[in-house]
Amino acid sequence: MASRSTLLVVTLGCTLGFGSTAVAQTPTGPLPQETRIVANAKGVVIGVHGGSWLLTGSETLMAGPRPALARWRAAGWSTVNIDYRPGRAALADIRAAVRAARRTARRVCLYGESAGGHMALLVATQVKVDCVQTVGAPTDLPALPAGDTRHAAEVTFGTRLATFSPARKRSTTPTLVAHARHDDVVPHSQSRLPRWPHAQRLSLSPGPHRSVHGGISSRSLRAMREAETSLRARLQVAVAGSAAGLE
Repeated sequence: MASRSTLLVVTLGCTLGFGSTAVAQTPTGPLPQETRIVANAKGVVIGVHGGSWLLTGSETLMAGPRPALARWRAAGWSTVNIDYRPGRAALADIRAAVRAARRTARRVCLYGESAGGHMALLVATQVKVDCVQTVGAPTDLPALPAGDTRHAAEVTFGTRLATFSPARKRSTTPTLVAHARHDDVVPHSQSRLPRWPHAQRLSLSPGPHRSVHGGISSRSLRAMREAETSLRARLQVAVAGSAAGLE
């Protein structure tokens, strides 16, 4: 009997057709991508790794989103774990992945960690996505304190930090923003999205379980999994409401 999900490790080629090995080529060459297809999937979740906007091409970085994407697959979603070009070009690569998945999937969500979470939120203000989940994401770049993260943001986005700040934009996308209280890479205060009325903010306590920018407690891990379930339930309600409106 075939397994419930099939792993395809693919390389970016010509045009992305979700569920195949043909994927979008970037102007500077191919990028690695991992696709897992679940039978009768409810949608597609695209994973965006962290790396201070500038670090790419690393197996260690690509490993970051895998546990969360595995939970989405267990809930019946296909997943695509993408790499991207360093710098602002990454935004175009993420948008391309969303558009490609949208061709065959009725729902497309983004999952991002750290800088990848920032870009997932930003892309959600640029193209249609059905939900966003982030962990440890910077949201308000001008408010970042002096240090490595602020420096990386300035190298990537120059003096236009406000323009590239999801917290200063408006979105009605269902969103889950999780952030460790003890995060010393991206301050916990960066988890605020005041103009996102459907964003849930989840604060994580320190503990032994691996997470973004530090370990979290068992209670926080359970809370995050419950919040993920709630986010997926909100999508189901939205789909049911749309179907009712067509009757």
